Order: sequence, then structure tokens, then C-alpha cells
Amino acid sequence: MSDFGDFQANVGKVSASVRLISAYIFGGIFCLIGLFLVVGGFFQKPDDPEIEKCSDDDICKSSRIYMIIGGFVMVAVAIIAIVVSRWWKKQTETNRAAAQIGGAATEISLLRNLLSR
Repeated sequence: MSDFGDFQANVGKVSASVRLISAYIFGGIFCLIGLFLVVGGFFQKPDDPEIEKCSDDDICKSSRIYMIIGGFVMVAVAIIAIVVSRWWKKQTETNRAAAQIGGAATEISLLRNLLSR
């Protein structure tokens, strides 16, 4: 039975590494989009003819605020995803039970995806 537990622990460690890499990719994309939203919310195009209309309009101002808030939320979500993924990878490296749980969850997810097709 130890061999099966070792296999699950190894699968858990590998899946934690894969999830960390995907969290970095996801985080990078979300940070870029969030920064574009923040910059777009702070600055307007100077040659835009809608600037005169938008400077007095409350709807334009609130949409800019929503863009800024949405950008900051996207950056925060990206940072949280990376931090949680790094924490889980560290847990799987130091705690065999956590690695087995991660491995079992990965195996169940893989089987569910294979059987649903």
C-alpha cells in the first residue's frame, strides 16, 4: 500500500508544480490586463472628440472609476492566485499527506474528464 501512497504523493508534487506554472501564466495575463484597465481609467486619449462630452458626464466618470477598480481587482486576484499556488507547492514538498491529497484530487479530476467524454 505504500507504493500507491508514494505514487499519489508524487502525482501531488508534480501537479502542484504544474499548477504553480499555470498560476504564473494566469497571473501575468491578469496583471497585464489589470494594468491596461488602470492606465485606461486614469488617462484619456487627447485626440478623442468625446472628451468634452465626457468631462461633464457622471456616467463617463463612473465608468472610468469602474475600470480602475476592476484593474486593481484583477491584479489582486492574480497575486492571490500566485501566493496560494506557491503555498500549496511548499505544502506538498514538506507534507506527505498534503501531497497525497493533491495527487488524489488530480487523479479524480483526470478520471472524471476521461469518463465524461
